[in-house]
Amino acid sequence: MSEDYRPGDDRAEGRTFVFFGILLLAVFLYAASLLTAPTSAPPPAKPPAIAYRDYVDNGALASYHIDNLALQTKGNFNLIASDDKQWLQQMTQGHGAELISGRYKFLQSHPAALRKAKGPPPPIGKM
Repeated sequence: MSEDYRPGDDRAEGRTFVFFGILLLAVFLYAASLLTAPTSAPPPAKPPAIAYRDYVDNGALASYHIDNLALQTKGNFNLIASDDKQWLQQMTQGHGAELISGRYKFLQSHPAALRKAKGPPPPIGKM
């Protein structure tokens, strides 16, 4: 036997080998999980049919929809669908009928605003 050899050195060397082997395996598995993980998709955009309901982010679109409701119903709040009634009441704190009749009167007396209301809708997300 060599004088430099001490009993137990083999176990310490084996433990070190096992430790680094497990560490290398963990790093490999982590890297593989990053490469194969599905990319996170952006949150789905609101469909244009209901994007107007977010009147804070889509103010121009909400205004366009209000003008169209006023024109379709000729200012009569009772002819509006119940979900739009609820949206208008919530947005105006109970003054939806006044808003619709007022917008209809305004659109009838301002031809430029009437043309804009009958034109194409503004893009989503524009104020």
